[in-house]
Amino acid sequence: MKNYKYYIGIDEVGRGALAGPITAVAVLSDSLKKIFKGPIKDSKKLSEKRREELFKILDEKFVWGLGQVSEKMIDQIGIEKANFLVMEKAVNNLLKKKEIDLKETLLLIDGNRMNSYKLLTTNYKLIVKGDEKISLIASASILAKVSRDNLMKQFHQEQPSYYWCDNKGYGTKAHFEMIEKYGLSEHHRN
Repeated sequence: MKNYKYYIGIDEVGRGALAGPITAVAVLSDSLKKIFKGPIKDSKKLSEKRREELFKILDEKFVWGLGQVSEKMIDQIGIEKANFLVMEKAVNNLLKKKEIDLKETLLLIDGNRMNSYKLLTTNYKLIVKGDEKISLIASASILAKVSRDNLMKQFHQEQPSYYWCDNKGYGTKAHFEMIEKYGLSEHHRN
């Protein structure tokens, strides 16, 4: 792989949720050195406590950008376009914090869904299970998951009936039961 001046790890969370936004984070680094001791883990495979501990460390260590696309926008444009848009927003928000030349930057994106889409630059690499292979993508995954989870906890304060503090908007049995009982909220996707 060609050497680049910068690397940006990108991952999204919330794609499969029933409620809440899709969220992505783009994390900037000048190297691909391993960030974590031990095996790299997808944020979903870490305990909530461990994710929150790592969030604090990563937030201090890296410049990163957050992107979110609301449930209403997802309903309008579809999840595939929302997935591209949220990553672009994350990169743009990162670039507001640190001005870099994207021609000298490689974007490392978790997944395989960008084949027909150019994300601000032609310098990107799709990596299936990238959040388990590349620590920069794992870092983006952790930052995105904790950011989205915190938002869903705020939504829970407004509407505790849906148990968003526990299910984070995903389709658990209790969540489906509450939808059956109360119907869809303004935070649900149609």
